[in-house]
Amino acid sequence: MTPIPAAVVPSMAASGDPLAARFPAPAVVYQTPGLAPHRRALTTLAELADWIARLGALPENARGTRAHPLALGNSARGEPIVGVLIGRVANASPASVDATGKPVIALVGQQQGTDGASAEALLHLAQELARGELEPLLDRIHVLLVPRANPDGAAHNTAGTSSSPPLDADHLALQTPEARALARVLGDYRAAVLVESREYDASQPYLEPWSLVGRADALVQYASPANYPEFLRKAAAEWFAPALQQGLQAERLSSDPFHRLTGATPQAPLDSDHLNPARLANAQALRNSIGLVVASRRTADPMQDLQRRVHTQVVALTAVLRQAAERAASLEQVRTFVARETSAQACREPAVLRAEARRERRDLTLLDPRTGAEQTVSVEWDNGLAPQARETRTRPCGYWLAADNLRAVEQLRALGLPVLRIAEPGSVLSEGNGLQRRAIDTPAGSYYAPLNHGLALLTMAAVEPVGDAPGNAPAGVARVLSPPALVFDEAP
Repeated sequence: MTPIPAAVVPSMAASGDPLAARFPAPAVVYQTPGLAPHRRALTTLAELADWIARLGALPENARGTRAHPLALGNSARGEPIVGVLIGRVANASPASVDATGKPVIALVGQQQGTDGASAEALLHLAQELARGELEPLLDRIHVLLVPRANPDGAAHNTAGTSSSPPLDADHLALQTPEARALARVLGDYRAAVLVESREYDASQPYLEPWSLVGRADALVQYASPANYPEFLRKAAAEWFAPALQQGLQAERLSSDPFHRLTGATPQAPLDSDHLNPARLANAQALRNSIGLVVASRRTADPMQDLQRRVHTQVVALTAVLRQAAERAASLEQVRTFVARETSAQACREPAVLRAEARRERRDLTLLDPRTGAEQTVSVEWDNGLAPQARETRTRPCGYWLAADNLRAVEQLRALGLPVLRIAEPGSVLSEGNGLQRRAIDTPAGSYYAPLNHGLALLTMAAVEPVGDAPGNAPAGVARVLSPPALVFDEAP
Protein backbone atom coordinates (compact mmCIF):
# COMPACT_ATOMS: atom_id res chain seq x y z
CA MET A 1 0.00 0.00 0.00
CA THR A 2 1.48 3.36 -1.04
CA PRO A 3 1.83 5.82 1.86
CA ILE A 4 -0.43 8.85 1.70
CA PRO A 5 1.20 12.25 2.17
CA ALA A 6 0.23 13.91 5.44
CA ALA A 7 -0.90 17.00 3.56
CA VAL A 8 -3.72 15.00 1.96
CA VAL A 9 -5.36 14.14 5.28
CA PRO A 10 -6.51 17.58 6.49
CA SER A 11 -8.03 18.53 3.13
CA MET A 12 -9.92 15.26 2.91
CA ALA A 13 -11.34 15.71 6.41
CA ALA A 14 -12.16 19.36 5.82
CA SER A 15 -14.26 18.43 2.79
CA GLY A 16 -16.53 16.36 5.03
CA ASP A 17 -15.76 13.13 3.21
CA PRO A 18 -14.94 10.74 4.61
CA LEU A 19 -13.15 11.43 7.91
CA ALA A 20 -15.14 14.44 9.04
CA ALA A 21 -18.27 12.31 9.41
CA ARG A 22 -16.45 10.30 12.06
CA PHE A 23 -15.54 13.36 14.10
CA PRO A 24 -18.60 15.62 14.25
CA ALA A 25 -18.57 18.77 16.37
CA PRO A 26 -20.01 18.25 19.87
CA ALA A 27 -23.45 19.53 20.84
CA VAL A 28 -21.89 21.96 23.31
CA VAL A 29 -20.09 25.02 21.94
CA TYR A 30 -17.06 26.13 23.94
CA GLN A 31 -16.18 29.80 24.12
CA THR A 32 -12.62 30.97 24.56
CA PRO A 33 -10.82 33.60 22.47
CA GLY A 34 -9.36 30.90 20.24
CA LEU A 35 -12.78 29.28 19.78
CA ALA A 36 -14.62 32.40 18.64
CA PRO A 37 -16.66 31.99 15.41
CA HIS A 38 -14.60 32.38 12.24
CA ARG A 39 -11.40 32.53 14.27
CA ARG A 40 -8.35 31.15 12.45
CA ALA A 41 -5.84 31.30 15.28
CA LEU A 42 -5.73 29.88 18.79
CA THR A 43 -5.84 32.03 21.92
CA THR A 44 -2.79 34.29 22.06
CA LEU A 45 -0.61 34.54 25.13
CA ALA A 46 -1.92 38.04 25.83
CA GLU A 47 -5.52 36.79 25.59
CA LEU A 48 -4.70 33.85 27.84
CA ALA A 49 -3.16 36.11 30.49
CA ASP A 50 -6.15 38.46 30.27
CA TRP A 51 -8.59 35.54 30.70
CA ILE A 52 -6.83 34.46 33.88
CA ALA A 53 -6.51 38.03 35.15
CA ARG A 54 -10.26 38.55 34.73
CA LEU A 55 -10.94 35.38 36.71
CA GLY A 56 -8.61 36.69 39.42
CA ALA A 57 -10.48 39.99 39.51
CA LEU A 58 -13.79 38.29 40.32
CA PRO A 59 -14.85 38.96 43.91
CA GLU A 60 -14.89 36.06 46.34
CA ASN A 61 -18.26 34.33 46.07
CA ALA A 62 -20.55 33.31 48.94
CA ARG A 63 -18.73 30.00 49.32
CA GLY A 64 -15.33 31.66 49.50
CA THR A 65 -14.12 30.60 46.05
CA ARG A 66 -11.28 32.65 44.63
CA ALA A 67 -9.11 32.41 41.52
CA HIS A 68 -5.49 33.34 42.23
CA PRO A 69 -3.37 34.11 39.15
CA LEU A 70 0.20 32.82 39.43
CA ALA A 71 3.34 34.05 37.68
CA LEU A 72 5.39 30.86 37.36
CA GLY A 73 8.41 32.19 35.51
CA ASN A 74 9.47 32.96 31.97
CA SER A 75 10.16 30.92 28.86
CA ALA A 76 13.53 30.77 27.13
CA ARG A 77 12.47 33.83 25.10
CA GLY A 78 11.24 35.70 28.14
CA GLU A 79 7.51 35.08 27.68
CA PRO A 80 5.50 34.70 30.91
CA ILE A 81 4.29 31.27 32.00
CA VAL A 82 0.94 31.88 33.65
CA GLY A 83 -1.05 29.65 35.99
CA VAL A 84 -4.04 29.98 38.26
CA LEU A 85 -4.95 28.34 41.57
CA ILE A 86 -8.70 28.07 42.17
CA GLY A 87 -10.11 27.11 45.54
CA ARG A 88 -11.63 28.26 48.80
CA VAL A 89 -8.60 29.92 50.28
CA ALA A 90 -7.95 33.60 50.98
CA ASN A 91 -4.47 33.66 49.48
CA ALA A 92 -2.45 31.41 47.23
CA SER A 93 0.51 30.74 49.52
CA PRO A 94 1.39 27.02 49.62
CA ALA A 95 1.17 27.12 53.43
CA SER A 96 -2.39 28.49 53.32
CA VAL A 97 -3.43 25.90 50.75
CA ASP A 98 -1.79 23.08 52.70
CA ALA A 99 -3.49 24.18 55.92
CA THR A 100 -6.93 23.50 54.44
CA GLY A 101 -6.19 19.78 54.26
CA LYS A 102 -7.65 19.60 50.75
CA PRO A 103 -5.59 17.99 47.97
CA VAL A 104 -4.39 20.00 45.00
CA ILE A 105 -5.19 18.67 41.53
CA ALA A 106 -2.85 19.99 38.82
CA LEU A 107 -3.76 20.28 35.13
CA VAL A 108 -0.86 21.18 32.82
CA GLY A 109 -1.47 21.96 29.17
CA GLN A 110 0.44 22.70 25.97
CA GLN A 111 3.87 21.35 26.89
CA GLN A 112 4.28 21.00 23.15
CA GLY A 113 3.36 24.13 21.27
CA THR A 114 1.20 22.07 18.92
CA ASP A 115 -1.07 20.92 21.79
CA GLY A 116 -3.47 23.80 21.16
CA ALA A 117 -6.72 22.18 22.30
CA SER A 118 -5.27 21.52 25.75
CA ALA A 119 -4.81 25.24 26.50
CA GLU A 120 -8.31 26.11 25.24
CA ALA A 121 -9.80 23.32 27.39
CA LEU A 122 -7.97 24.47 30.52
CA LEU A 123 -9.17 28.05 30.02
CA HIS A 124 -12.73 26.76 29.87
CA LEU A 125 -12.25 24.59 32.94
CA ALA A 126 -10.76 27.50 34.89
CA GLN A 127 -13.90 29.49 34.21
CA GLU A 128 -16.18 26.60 35.15
CA LEU A 129 -14.31 26.10 38.41
CA ALA A 130 -14.34 29.77 39.33
CA ARG A 131 -18.00 30.45 38.61
CA GLY A 132 -19.54 27.53 36.72
CA GLU A 133 -20.94 24.07 37.23
CA LEU A 134 -17.64 22.66 38.53
CA GLU A 135 -17.37 25.16 41.38
CA PRO A 136 -19.01 22.80 43.96
CA LEU A 137 -16.02 20.43 43.57
CA LEU A 138 -13.98 23.02 45.46
CA ASP A 139 -15.70 21.87 48.65
CA ARG A 140 -13.07 19.10 48.63
CA ILE A 141 -10.19 20.05 46.32
CA HIS A 142 -8.09 22.93 45.02
CA VAL A 143 -7.22 23.02 41.33
CA LEU A 144 -3.97 24.34 39.88
CA LEU A 145 -4.10 25.03 36.13
CA VAL A 146 -1.20 25.85 33.81
CA PRO A 147 -2.92 26.20 30.42
CA ARG A 148 0.21 26.90 28.36
CA ALA A 149 3.47 25.55 29.73
CA ASN A 150 5.34 26.23 26.48
CA PRO A 151 4.48 29.76 25.28
CA ASP A 152 7.39 29.88 22.81
CA GLY A 153 6.31 26.74 21.00
CA ALA A 154 2.68 27.88 20.98
CA ALA A 155 3.62 31.19 19.38
CA HIS A 156 5.18 29.34 16.42
CA ASN A 157 2.99 26.18 16.40
CA THR A 158 6.05 24.01 16.95
CA ALA A 159 6.33 21.14 19.41
CA GLY A 160 9.59 22.18 21.08
CA THR A 161 10.68 25.14 23.15
CA SER A 162 13.23 27.75 22.14
CA SER A 163 15.94 25.62 23.75
CA SER A 164 16.52 21.91 24.14
CA PRO A 165 15.60 19.25 25.16
CA PRO A 166 11.83 19.13 24.52
CA LEU A 167 9.89 20.31 27.56
CA ASP A 168 7.85 17.13 27.90
CA ALA A 169 11.05 15.09 28.42
CA ASP A 170 12.83 17.53 30.72
CA HIS A 171 11.22 17.00 34.12
CA LEU A 172 14.28 15.47 35.78
CA ALA A 173 17.26 17.26 34.23
CA LEU A 174 15.40 20.62 34.23
CA GLN A 175 17.51 22.09 31.44
CA THR A 176 14.74 24.39 30.22
CA PRO A 177 13.36 27.35 32.18
CA GLU A 178 9.87 26.05 31.47
CA ALA A 179 10.59 22.74 33.23
CA ARG A 180 12.15 24.57 36.17
CA ALA A 181 9.04 26.75 36.49
CA LEU A 182 6.79 23.67 36.58
CA ALA A 183 9.05 21.92 39.10
CA ARG A 184 8.84 24.92 41.44
CA VAL A 185 5.08 25.24 41.41
CA LEU A 186 4.43 21.48 41.65
CA GLY A 187 6.91 21.20 44.50
CA ASP A 188 5.36 24.15 46.31
CA TYR A 189 1.76 22.89 46.07
CA ARG A 190 2.39 19.11 46.36
CA ALA A 191 -0.27 18.14 43.84
CA ALA A 192 -1.92 14.82 44.73
CA VAL A 193 -3.02 14.25 41.13
CA LEU A 194 -1.49 15.67 37.97
CA VAL A 195 -2.82 15.42 34.44
CA GLU A 196 -0.75 16.14 31.37
CA SER A 197 -3.26 17.59 28.90
CA ARG A 198 -1.72 16.88 25.50
CA GLU A 199 -2.51 16.12 21.86
CA TYR A 200 -1.28 13.40 19.56
CA ASP A 201 -0.61 13.58 15.83
CA ALA A 202 -3.21 11.33 14.22
CA SER A 203 -1.79 11.62 10.73
CA GLN A 204 1.92 11.53 9.93
CA PRO A 205 3.16 8.88 12.42
CA TYR A 206 0.65 6.29 11.17
CA LEU A 207 0.83 7.08 7.45
CA GLU A 208 4.34 5.88 6.74
CA PRO A 209 4.08 2.38 8.20
CA TRP A 210 0.42 1.62 7.39
CA SER A 211 -1.09 4.35 5.15
CA LEU A 212 -3.65 4.80 7.92
CA VAL A 213 -4.44 7.52 10.46
CA GLY A 214 -5.29 7.51 14.15
CA ARG A 215 -8.85 6.77 15.15
CA ALA A 216 -9.05 7.45 18.89
CA ASP A 217 -10.41 10.76 20.16
CA ALA A 218 -8.03 10.36 23.09
CA LEU A 219 -4.96 8.41 24.10
CA VAL A 220 -4.94 7.94 27.87
CA GLN A 221 -2.68 6.38 30.47
CA TYR A 222 -1.71 6.52 34.10
CA ALA A 223 1.90 6.85 35.17
CA SER A 224 3.62 3.73 36.39
CA PRO A 225 7.38 4.30 36.58
CA ALA A 226 9.77 1.79 38.09
CA ASN A 227 9.77 1.85 41.92
CA TYR A 228 6.28 3.39 41.93
CA PRO A 229 4.57 2.46 45.23
CA GLU A 230 1.89 -0.19 44.83
CA PHE A 231 -0.71 1.81 46.77
CA LEU A 232 -0.46 4.65 44.27
CA ARG A 233 -0.41 2.29 41.30
CA LYS A 234 -3.65 0.69 42.49
CA ALA A 235 -5.26 4.06 43.15
CA ALA A 236 -4.44 5.19 39.62
CA ALA A 237 -5.62 1.93 38.05
CA GLU A 238 -8.78 1.44 40.15
CA TRP A 239 -9.96 4.97 40.88
CA PHE A 240 -8.93 7.20 38.00
CA ALA A 241 -8.43 5.08 34.89
CA PRO A 242 -11.99 3.64 34.94
CA ALA A 243 -13.57 7.03 35.74
CA LEU A 244 -11.72 8.63 32.86
CA GLN A 245 -12.73 5.90 30.43
CA GLN A 246 -16.35 6.00 31.55
CA GLY A 247 -16.48 9.76 31.10
CA LEU A 248 -15.27 9.49 27.52
CA GLN A 249 -17.57 6.59 26.70
CA ALA A 250 -20.59 8.45 28.03
CA GLU A 251 -19.92 11.14 25.41
CA ARG A 252 -19.23 8.53 22.69
CA LEU A 253 -15.61 9.53 22.49
CA SER A 254 -13.21 6.72 21.59
CA SER A 255 -9.93 6.08 23.37
CA ASP A 256 -6.83 3.92 23.18
CA PRO A 257 -3.89 3.47 25.55
CA PHE A 258 -1.28 6.19 25.14
CA HIS A 259 1.53 5.16 22.81
CA ARG A 260 4.33 6.48 20.61
CA LEU A 261 5.61 4.96 17.40
CA THR A 262 9.29 4.09 17.63
CA GLY A 263 9.91 3.63 13.91
CA ALA A 264 8.48 4.03 10.42
CA THR A 265 7.90 0.35 9.63
CA PRO A 266 5.02 -1.94 10.63
CA GLN A 267 7.53 -4.05 12.56
CA ALA A 268 8.65 -1.19 14.83
CA PRO A 269 7.16 -1.61 18.31
CA LEU A 270 4.85 0.92 19.91
CA ASP A 271 6.03 2.33 23.21
CA SER A 272 3.71 3.34 26.04
CA ASP A 273 6.51 5.54 27.49
CA HIS A 274 5.62 4.58 31.05
CA LEU A 275 9.19 4.03 32.20
CA ASN A 276 10.68 7.41 31.32
CA PRO A 277 10.87 9.30 34.64
CA ALA A 278 11.64 12.53 32.77
CA ARG A 279 8.04 12.75 31.56
CA LEU A 280 5.93 15.07 33.69
CA ALA A 281 3.30 12.53 34.81
CA ASN A 282 6.02 10.04 35.75
CA ALA A 283 8.13 12.58 37.60
CA GLN A 284 5.06 13.70 39.51
CA ALA A 285 4.21 10.08 40.30
CA LEU A 286 7.61 9.81 41.98
CA ARG A 287 6.51 12.72 44.19
CA ASN A 288 3.95 10.29 45.68
CA SER A 289 1.17 11.49 43.38
CA ILE A 290 -1.07 10.04 40.72
CA GLY A 291 0.04 11.01 37.23
CA LEU A 292 -2.26 10.82 34.21
CA VAL A 293 -1.96 11.65 30.51
CA VAL A 294 -4.82 12.66 28.22
CA ALA A 295 -3.91 13.32 24.58
CA SER A 296 -6.64 14.45 22.18
CA ARG A 297 -6.60 13.77 18.45
CA ARG A 298 -5.23 16.46 16.14
CA THR A 299 -4.09 16.67 12.53
CA ALA A 300 -1.70 19.04 10.80
CA ASP A 301 -4.24 21.89 10.82
CA PRO A 302 -4.27 23.39 14.35
CA MET A 303 -7.88 24.57 13.91
CA GLN A 304 -9.35 21.36 12.49
CA ASP A 305 -11.95 19.63 14.71
CA LEU A 306 -11.01 22.09 17.46
CA GLN A 307 -14.38 22.05 19.24
CA ARG A 308 -14.34 18.24 19.36
CA ARG A 309 -10.73 18.16 20.56
CA VAL A 310 -11.52 20.65 23.32
CA HIS A 311 -14.64 18.66 24.19
CA THR A 312 -12.53 15.49 24.51
CA GLN A 313 -10.17 17.25 26.91
CA VAL A 314 -12.96 18.84 28.95
CA VAL A 315 -14.82 15.54 29.32
CA ALA A 316 -11.73 13.61 30.35
CA LEU A 317 -10.39 16.24 32.75
CA THR A 318 -13.80 16.81 34.30
CA ALA A 319 -14.00 13.08 35.02
CA VAL A 320 -10.63 13.28 36.77
CA LEU A 321 -11.68 16.31 38.83
CA ARG A 322 -14.93 14.68 39.91
CA GLN A 323 -13.15 11.50 40.90
CA ALA A 324 -10.53 13.46 42.81
CA ALA A 325 -13.22 15.33 44.73
CA GLU A 326 -14.95 12.06 45.58
CA ARG A 327 -11.67 10.50 46.74
CA ALA A 328 -10.17 13.61 48.34
CA ALA A 329 -9.78 12.22 51.84
CA SER A 330 -8.36 8.94 50.57
CA LEU A 331 -5.89 10.74 48.32
CA GLU A 332 -4.36 12.54 51.28
CA GLN A 333 -4.28 9.38 53.37
CA VAL A 334 -2.56 7.35 50.66
CA ARG A 335 0.01 10.03 49.96
CA THR A 336 0.84 10.48 53.64
CA PHE A 337 1.21 6.73 54.08
CA VAL A 338 3.40 6.35 50.99
CA ALA A 339 5.65 9.26 51.96
CA ARG A 340 6.16 7.75 55.42
CA GLU A 341 6.90 4.30 53.99
CA THR A 342 9.28 5.69 51.38
CA SER A 343 11.22 7.58 54.04
CA ALA A 344 11.57 4.42 56.15
CA GLN A 345 12.87 2.27 53.28
CA ALA A 346 16.29 3.92 52.97
CA CYS A 347 19.22 1.54 53.58
CA ARG A 348 17.12 -1.62 53.63
CA GLU A 349 14.35 -2.17 51.04
CA PRO A 350 15.05 -3.27 47.46
CA ALA A 351 15.05 -0.75 44.65
CA VAL A 352 14.92 -1.30 40.89
CA LEU A 353 17.97 0.11 39.12
CA ARG A 354 17.14 -1.24 35.67
CA ALA A 355 13.72 -2.09 34.26
CA GLU A 356 12.08 -2.60 30.91
CA ALA A 357 8.58 -2.75 29.54
CA ARG A 358 6.91 -6.06 28.77
CA ARG A 359 6.79 -6.79 25.03
CA GLU A 360 3.41 -8.08 23.86
CA ARG A 361 1.19 -8.09 20.79
CA ARG A 362 -2.08 -6.29 20.56
CA ASP A 363 -4.52 -5.04 17.95
CA LEU A 364 -4.73 -1.34 17.14
CA THR A 365 -7.68 0.02 15.19
CA LEU A 366 -6.88 2.84 12.75
CA LEU A 367 -8.70 4.58 9.89
CA ASP A 368 -8.25 4.56 6.14
CA PRO A 369 -8.17 8.28 5.27
CA ARG A 370 -9.55 7.62 1.77
CA THR A 371 -12.65 5.74 2.86
CA GLY A 372 -13.03 6.38 6.59
CA ALA A 373 -13.20 2.62 7.15
CA GLU A 374 -11.65 1.07 10.24
CA GLN A 375 -8.68 -1.23 9.81
CA THR A 376 -7.04 -3.27 12.54
CA VAL A 377 -3.31 -3.83 12.60
CA SER A 378 -1.45 -6.22 14.88
CA VAL A 379 1.48 -4.47 16.54
CA GLU A 380 4.30 -5.15 18.94
CA TRP A 381 3.65 -3.14 22.09
CA ASP A 382 6.07 -2.28 24.86
CA ASN A 383 3.72 -2.19 27.83
CA GLY A 384 5.23 -0.38 30.78
CA LEU A 385 2.25 -0.61 33.13
CA ALA A 386 3.88 -3.59 34.82
CA PRO A 387 7.62 -2.96 34.37
CA GLN A 388 9.93 -5.94 34.62
CA ALA A 389 12.89 -5.46 36.92
CA ARG A 390 16.21 -6.39 35.31
CA GLU A 391 18.48 -5.23 38.12
CA THR A 392 17.50 -4.82 41.76
CA ARG A 393 19.68 -3.84 44.69
CA THR A 394 19.22 -2.81 48.26
CA ARG A 395 18.25 0.83 48.39
CA PRO A 396 21.20 3.01 49.42
CA CYS A 397 20.99 5.36 52.36
CA GLY A 398 21.79 8.22 50.03
CA TYR A 399 24.27 9.48 47.49
CA TRP A 400 27.61 11.19 47.89
CA LEU A 401 28.24 13.92 45.32
CA ALA A 402 31.66 15.33 44.55
CA ALA A 403 32.26 18.98 45.40
CA ASP A 404 32.50 19.93 41.73
CA ASN A 405 29.25 18.13 40.83
CA LEU A 406 27.33 21.39 41.13
CA ARG A 407 25.01 20.65 38.20
CA ALA A 408 23.61 17.60 40.04
CA VAL A 409 23.32 19.56 43.28
CA GLU A 410 21.45 22.38 41.57
CA GLN A 411 19.21 19.90 39.74
CA LEU A 412 18.20 18.12 42.95
CA ARG A 413 17.48 21.38 44.72
CA ALA A 414 15.45 22.64 41.77
CA LEU A 415 13.35 19.48 42.13
CA GLY A 416 12.77 20.40 45.78
CA LEU A 417 14.98 17.59 47.12
CA PRO A 418 17.30 17.83 50.12
CA VAL A 419 21.04 18.07 49.51
CA LEU A 420 23.43 18.60 52.43
CA ARG A 421 27.00 19.85 52.35
CA ILE A 422 29.59 17.91 54.26
CA ALA A 423 31.17 20.21 56.83
CA GLU A 424 33.92 17.91 58.14
CA PRO A 425 36.09 15.44 56.23
CA GLY A 426 35.46 11.74 56.81
CA SER A 427 34.69 8.52 54.99
CA VAL A 428 31.64 6.38 54.22
CA LEU A 429 31.00 2.85 52.98
CA SER A 430 29.93 2.92 49.34
CA GLU A 431 28.87 0.45 46.66
CA GLY A 432 30.52 0.53 43.26
CA ASN A 433 29.05 -0.40 39.90
CA GLY A 434 30.33 -3.96 40.20
CA LEU A 435 28.72 -4.44 43.64
CA GLN A 436 32.09 -4.07 45.29
CA ARG A 437 32.01 -2.22 48.61
CA ARG A 438 34.71 0.11 49.79
CA ALA A 439 35.29 3.10 51.97
CA ILE A 440 35.52 6.42 50.15
CA ASP A 441 36.71 9.76 51.43
CA THR A 442 34.10 12.48 51.86
CA PRO A 443 35.99 15.79 51.83
CA ALA A 444 34.56 18.89 53.43
CA GLY A 445 32.63 20.79 50.79
CA SER A 446 31.34 17.69 49.02
CA TYR A 447 27.64 16.82 49.23
CA TYR A 448 25.24 14.18 50.50
CA ALA A 449 21.74 13.57 49.13
CA PRO A 450 19.87 11.44 51.70
CA LEU A 451 17.03 9.03 50.95
CA ASN A 452 15.34 9.07 54.37
CA HIS A 453 12.60 11.43 53.22
CA GLY A 454 9.25 11.16 51.46
CA LEU A 455 10.52 12.16 48.01
CA ALA A 456 13.36 9.64 47.94
CA LEU A 457 12.03 7.96 44.77
CA LEU A 458 12.46 11.21 42.87
CA THR A 459 16.00 11.58 44.20
CA MET A 460 16.85 8.08 42.99
CA ALA A 461 15.40 8.74 39.53
CA ALA A 462 17.27 12.02 39.21
CA VAL A 463 20.65 10.65 40.34
CA GLU A 464 20.64 7.32 38.48
CA PRO A 465 17.66 7.04 36.11
CA VAL A 466 16.28 3.53 35.71
CA GLY A 467 17.11 2.15 32.30
CA ASP A 468 20.67 3.43 31.98
CA ALA A 469 23.57 1.01 31.62
CA PRO A 470 23.41 -1.72 34.26
CA GLY A 471 24.03 -0.26 37.67
CA ASN A 472 26.17 2.59 36.45
CA ALA A 473 26.01 5.55 38.79
CA PRO A 474 27.04 8.81 37.08
CA ALA A 475 30.55 10.17 37.46
CA GLY A 476 31.14 12.02 40.71
CA VAL A 477 28.40 10.05 42.49
CA ALA A 478 28.61 7.12 44.93
CA ARG A 479 25.91 5.04 46.58
CA VAL A 480 26.26 5.36 50.33
CA LEU A 481 25.38 2.17 52.24
CA SER A 482 25.24 3.45 55.81
CA PRO A 483 24.25 6.85 57.17
CA PRO A 484 27.49 8.79 57.51
CA ALA A 485 28.30 9.83 61.07
CA LEU A 486 29.31 13.30 59.93
CA VAL A 487 28.28 16.86 60.56
CA PHE A 488 26.37 18.47 57.71
CA ASP A 489 25.16 21.94 57.09
CA GLU A 490 22.83 23.24 54.43
CA ALA A 491 24.73 24.65 51.48
CA PRO A 492 23.93 28.27 50.74
